[in-house]
Amino acid sequence: MCRRAEHVEVEASLLAASHAASDGIDVPAGPHGIALLEEVWAQFRKRESWPSWHELRRPLKRAQVDPKVALDQLSEQLLITTARARTWRDGWPSGSVKLSLAALAHLPDGAAFLRSLFVLIDLLAEIQERQVSLNGQPATVHESDLHDLRRQRFPKTPDRWLSVDEFIYDEPWCIGGSIGNGWAGTASTIIVDHRVHLFVGCKDINDYWRRRQRLIADAISQAKQGSPGSSPLGRVHPSIAQVSAELFADGHYTDAVLRAFKAVEHRVQQVTGSNEIGQRLMNSTFGGTNPQLDVARTAGPSTPGERDGYKMLFIGAMTGLRNVRAHGDHPPDNVDEARDAIAFASLLMRRIDRAVDLRAESTNEAATAGRATDGTR
Repeated sequence: MCRRAEHVEVEASLLAASHAASDGIDVPAGPHGIALLEEVWAQFRKRESWPSWHELRRPLKRAQVDPKVALDQLSEQLLITTARARTWRDGWPSGSVKLSLAALAHLPDGAAFLRSLFVLIDLLAEIQERQVSLNGQPATVHESDLHDLRRQRFPKTPDRWLSVDEFIYDEPWCIGGSIGNGWAGTASTIIVDHRVHLFVGCKDINDYWRRRQRLIADAISQAKQGSPGSSPLGRVHPSIAQVSAELFADGHYTDAVLRAFKAVEHRVQQVTGSNEIGQRLMNSTFGGTNPQLDVARTAGPSTPGERDGYKMLFIGAMTGLRNVRAHGDHPPDNVDEARDAIAFASLLMRRIDRAVDLRAESTNEAATAGRATDGTR
């Protein structure tokens, strides 16, 4: 379990030295951060689920670990937690906390866990190739298929694997699945696409991380260019891709959603010149018979309803999607929820573009009509 923070000073310097050359993997900046990683890992190994900050509080206090110092010593690449955005009480955060795969590079028995992961990746790739022949379509891999193939390919691997499913759903090659209680606590189903083949034959975490960073860099570039089918976000609005693509590709789904709706809010402020925010901003901008931004596409009796409907959608985007994430009250998003929410933000952004274009056309038409009137005088 967790040791006293002052007792890991030497280990901190040794770890920093041994992992300083790790390609792209952050290093804990001090002993409090290392102690926090070790305690989260110990509790995860004990019950195969992630602890809450409430459950960590007693052992960390006993080890004299300061949570604020520990968080400052760990980047988001290593520790995934809502505590960075939540309100703290009595010097302690609340909410969830989990490790990333990168954190395993700094844990004594992390290598054994990673070997199980690399075996799983090789098996998933083989089954995916059988199902879809690398045509790019996602493949649903069932627990029984993995179990049988593991016995054939890796007979010396223990029947009870580590709970790698708690990590793989944040990885760019995994796009969903369902967790069961079968062998090894792994997922009953895992949905993967052709990108899993990019990780076949990984030797260690540094090798894996280099491949992962290349994949993410390509996804970010493609998302910003609006290339359909190649980005994990699909062809979203360029302004949304610019702020959310990297976060989404790196597994920071809640932050990706928050940034998307902040971008929508900022765009409305920009084109209206308003200093209002959130619900007030949207309420004063959309709807009614003469809105500042007319996002309606219909012409006729349905137009007022469409305007008012989109006004409510913009308000709901602020109150139901942006605010709850900005204030730290929202549980972490999963990949499917995040993708859907970001697509909604993209729709709103495209409607803003349409309204701006229509307003510019109306202004030009009015100016042309004015010049024509002046010419007849």
